[in-house]
Amino acid sequence: MKILGINDGYQATAALLEDGRVTRMASEERFTRRKNDSRFPARALRWLLDDADLRPDDVAALAFATRSATIVPDRPFGTRRHQLFALLARYAPGLAGSDRLIRFGVERLARTRERRLDHAALRDLGFAGRPRTFYDHHRCHAAAAYYASGFAERHARTLVITYDGSGDGLCASISVVDSGGWRRLHAINSYHSLGLLYSRVTLLLGMKPLEDEYKVMGMAPYADPKRGAAVRDILRGYVRLTDDGLSTINVSRSWGASMVAKLAHDLRGQRFDWIARGVQVHFEEVMLGLVLGWVRQT
Repeated sequence: MKILGINDGYQATAALLEDGRVTRMASEERFTRRKNDSRFPARALRWLLDDADLRPDDVAALAFATRSATIVPDRPFGTRRHQLFALLARYAPGLAGSDRLIRFGVERLARTRERRLDHAALRDLGFAGRPRTFYDHHRCHAAAAYYASGFAERHARTLVITYDGSGDGLCASISVVDSGGWRRLHAINSYHSLGLLYSRVTLLLGMKPLEDEYKVMGMAPYADPKRGAAVRDILRGYVRLTDDGLSTINVSRSWGASMVAKLAHDLRGQRFDWIARGVQVHFEEVMLGLVLGWVRQT
């Protein structure tokens, strides 16, 4: 059976799955020369078909990563829903961080997912009317990690943790895979995202969020450890590990553009490399704590 996997959001990519094995994969940026191209991966899909000598009728189904729209670097928090959450974060942080509210928003977006597809591109490729399924963003991350790790072949009980900026309203998921299949134990909604804090710091430093974070990470080792620790202590007042070590929580009463403004105020006078080290050390400490917390829990 042949299935095409499609990510039509940030860093658009397509992959060909043949009888359970990924045999080909390509990102749209390779053909357009536009870094992290977030448009529908029509060129990548065409290459997959041509390279595998396949016709559209040879493909059994289309599998899309993410049930709702993904954030793209050109508009990191410019949509109306991001502006709304920035206001809620300031005046009603409990509501902004509500799992119920975020699930409601994701379900609304998911219902319009089919309508927002590039149907012209699908039709031109010969996939009009072909069966398609939209999968949860973090389930896709978890599956990519698990099935490529070798643990699936061992049939061992495995803890799978995902953490990113945001996807389908979540920034993290914690799952266990065993003989009974997949069980999601916990999820963290995007309001409490440490990844989004990192992207806001990237923007504050004059770089492109959701793309240039590797530059921030690369600068971190060159800074004075004491200066970096001072910045780390400030960032603990934004997103931190919960007391039980099993989640992260946004305690800053800010989000999106309002978080950038707060960072600019709180980090005034701090040198760029001190900031880079501070956010990197904070990220590593929180993530290590989260992983160890769930290892102990499971």
